[in-house]
Parts: sequence; structure tokens; C-alpha cells
Amino acid sequence: MGEKILINAPNRFGPRKGEGTGDVFLDLLANDPNKLIDKSDNPIQFAGANKLLKISKQYQQNNKKPITTDQVAWRDALSQSGITTTDLNKLEKTELFGTSAKERIKIKPKDIFDQPVDQEDIESIDKAISKLAIPGKDLAKTIIGSKILNQKDNPLGAVIIETTKNLTKGQNKVPAGKWWNDPASVKAIQDYAGEYLGVVGLLNGVVNFPSISKFLAFMGTNDLKNLSYYFPSKSNVPLADSFGFIKNPKQDIVMNISSKGGTKGASPSLDNIKITSALRKDPKYKEEIEFIETVQKHDSFDGIFNTYNLLSTLDANTKKAVSQARGFQHRGFGQKDVANLRKIYDQRVGMTAKEQIVMLTDNNKKFLQLVEKEKGQQARSPVGFILYYAQRIVRDAVNKYNALPEFQQTVRTVLGDNFMQIYTIVKGDAKSGGTLDVRVLYPAKIDGKVEVSSKTTQQQLIGKLSFSISPDKGYFK
Repeated sequence: MGEKILINAPNRFGPRKGEGTGDVFLDLLANDPNKLIDKSDNPIQFAGANKLLKISKQYQQNNKKPITTDQVAWRDALSQSGITTTDLNKLEKTELFGTSAKERIKIKPKDIFDQPVDQEDIESIDKAISKLAIPGKDLAKTIIGSKILNQKDNPLGAVIIETTKNLTKGQNKVPAGKWWNDPASVKAIQDYAGEYLGVVGLLNGVVNFPSISKFLAFMGTNDLKNLSYYFPSKSNVPLADSFGFIKNPKQDIVMNISSKGGTKGASPSLDNIKITSALRKDPKYKEEIEFIETVQKHDSFDGIFNTYNLLSTLDANTKKAVSQARGFQHRGFGQKDVANLRKIYDQRVGMTAKEQIVMLTDNNKKFLQLVEKEKGQQARSPVGFILYYAQRIVRDAVNKYNALPEFQQTVRTVLGDNFMQIYTIVKGDAKSGGTLDVRVLYPAKIDGKVEVSSKTTQQQLIGKLSFSISPDKGYFK
């Protein structure tokens, strides 16, 4: 939410479709602040609200346009008012802010398990697990008894409850119904409910788990129901995209789990990769560590160009890979080039492509022209085009052209035995119903393909580089 409000991202859905997210935030702050709520549906109080509204009103009077159209002025106004990105990230993505139909469905783990995480818990996840983890024998019962799922107006509640009951009987059946005809509902069942239904499948043996004996031995148990399970309600926990934790209370062993819908692995941020001293001492991993630490040192914007420059100059192998990935020669981005792009990016709302190009440094213009020629397309938003393809070149250099030969092993070594990936795939139709296919990849250090990943598009910069883990072909037979 913080990023959407900062860049005034357009709403794609809901009653205020087309308006900027920052515009909606300002309007609600002025006229209906009780609709600015947190994850628990409680109104959020912004101490600097009056100051922000005053600054915004003055800007409108002086410039005859909303302050949200000028990202530099808008960011400054928020900063002067003491409203931080952390504050904005507490906001719930309600329909007013343009959430999709899938996002409005109340079936996420945070809706079902009511397991809030505060800053203290994020810093010490063990504390959060000890306070809020659910015993394995009680997990299905907790889902079936959920007040949210049992609400009559929850269209998918009955579907999840019946599926959970089926899993406890050793069956992977998903009930029939008209909900199958709504792609958003099917995707919500897989992506959101799949996070905990996959674990229920794991507990009841309704799962494709080739290395379950290794897992049980590591966790020190012969019954998964003896372990405790925890689903954080926030995404900024260690190694998080959508993570859970399994704990053996007797032996104090914790397993990180990523339970995701579909067949593609989770994308935890490279920011959370902790380099061990043993790994750091091994010269074989020197380039990989330098790459990861470059991602960690810089914000999402600067990180694109610093990793691009790093791989372009690190050694003969990385230079060759970058050259193959981009298809043309380019000298890299200087500090002035990066500062120039950030300035344009912050002001890009309302700017035409020509206006952006006029502002570009000569080197940035050259890169834009070369990419447009290579891709055979003209940029609608030149600065977004440059950002996306500079990062795309980095990703392709690593994933396709082997710029960092030990990258996969580096990630696997760091994660080691302490990470498992659960995939949940939903297939079926309205008439016959369907199935919930649950597959488990473990341990990450032995099996699975590791790639550099990103959610950034030509329209929007979304977070730092991350990594994804997917099973090798044939792993699940």
C-alpha cells in the first residue's frame, strides 16, 4: 500500500476505478477517515493528517493540479507530515483502493487464524511461533470452525470447509458448484486457501512428498500432527512472500515453509539471504556473494543499476553473460544517469513519452534506443522501459546465460535443510468438482531450480530482486 500511495498507482477495480491510490488516500483522509482501516478492520489514525491536508490544499491552489501528480512534492509532503511508508503499509487493501475480486475474498491465512505479528515478533519469529502456533492435531478443526469461513455471505467458506473435511478423510476432493465458473474464486482457493489447505494435506498424507522420511528425521518425529504450525499475517517476516513455520516443541526445531498455489516456487527477497561465515570464506562463491550483497545494500531503484553495472564489470564470464542477455554493447549507468532516471520516475505521472525523453541524459537515451531496436517496440513510458529492461538483462544474465555459476548452490547452501516448498494446484469444473493436488519439495539444497526473480513491470517498480525455487522436471514422478 505504501508503494501504491507514493506513486499514486491507478485503481484497476472497485467503485473508484481509474483514480490514483494517493488521491483516494487523501480524499478519505479529509472526508471519511474511518474508511482507512488496518488488517483487523480498525480505523488508522495518522498524526500528521492535518498537516498533509494543509500542504496538499496549498499545492492545489498554487499549481492548479493535485499534489499527487508531482511525486517529488507528494513524497516531501508525506515526509513533512511524518507519515512514513511503514505507516501506509498498515492500511488494508479495501475495495476503495482498487483491490481485485480475488483480493476481496476473505479466506487468507490472516483472516482464518487471526495471528497478528507485531514488530517484536518480526525481529524474533521464535517468539511469534511460541505464542501463536497451532498444534497439528488442531489445524483442520481450527479451519472448519473458523467464524469467517462459516459466515453465510462468504461465498467460498463452505468450499474450504468441505475440502478440509475431505482432506482429513484422506481424500483430495474439492466440491462442485458455480464458484468454479469465476476465475477469481478458483485462483483465490488455490493462492490463498491453498496456503493452509496444502498443510492440511501434508498432515493427512494427501500429498506427493518424495522425501518425507528425510523431513521426519530432521524434525525428530514420526507423526506430523505432533508438530506446531504458524501462518504469519504479514509478509515482512524473514524470507517471506507467504511463509509459514513448523516447529517441534520438544526439540525446538523450526522449519520454514512456503505454501503456495500453482507450480512456481515462492519468491523470497534476496534481502533476507544471510551469508554464513563458512560460505564467505569459500572463494568459489565470491562473485555470488558480491551480487547478493549489492542487492542488499541498495534500495529497489538503485539496485537495478548497481547489479547491472556489477555484472557488466565483475569478470569475463559475467561480462559475456550480460552482453548475451542484452544483445548490444553498453557502458553501464553512471551516478548522474541513475539520479536522472529517479528524478523522471518520481515525476512521470502525467508526463508524455516525449517529455520523459527530453529529460534523459545522453547515456540513458542511448540505452533506450538500443533496447527499443533490440526488442522491436517503442516505449510508452521511457523511464519504466529502461528500469524494466535493465533489470531484465540482469535476470537473464543469471538465469539464462550463467553469469553466476554458483548462484543456485549459494542459495541452496544458505537455505539448507531449513526450508521446504509446498505447491497446491486446484483443478476441476462446476459440474463434477475437482481435486487439490499437493506437492512438497524438500530439502531445498538438494532439489529444485533456483532463479533470480522480480515482480517489476514497465509500469511499476515492485520491490527488490528475489529468488524463486521450482522442482526439477520429474521430481514428483
